[in-house]
Amino acid sequence: MFRRKAEMPFWLSGFRTVEAYEAREPDWECDDTFGDLDAATEAARLWVEAAGSEAQVEVLDGLGNVAEVRRIVMVSGVEDMS
Repeated sequence: MFRRKAEMPFWLSGFRTVEAYEAREPDWECDDTFGDLDAATEAARLWVEAAGSEAQVEVLDGLGNVAEVRRIVMVSGVEDMS
C-alpha cells in the first residue's frame, strides 16, 4: 500500500488546452498546497469549471523533482493515476 509522507503536500498545476498539456506548459500553478487529496481535487474542480471545456488539472504529490501526478481532474471527471 502506498503511504505518503505527512510533510509532502498536494499541489495543483492547470492547463487550459490540450496543446498546453501536451507541451507541459501549465497556464496556472496554485499558490496553495493541500493536506489531503480530496481538498486538492475540489480546488482543481473549481479551476477547471472556470477555465473551460478543455481544461485539466494535475494533482501532484510531493515537491520539486520528486513530485508525482496522483490525479487528473477534467470537466468530464477524475482519473486516478496511482
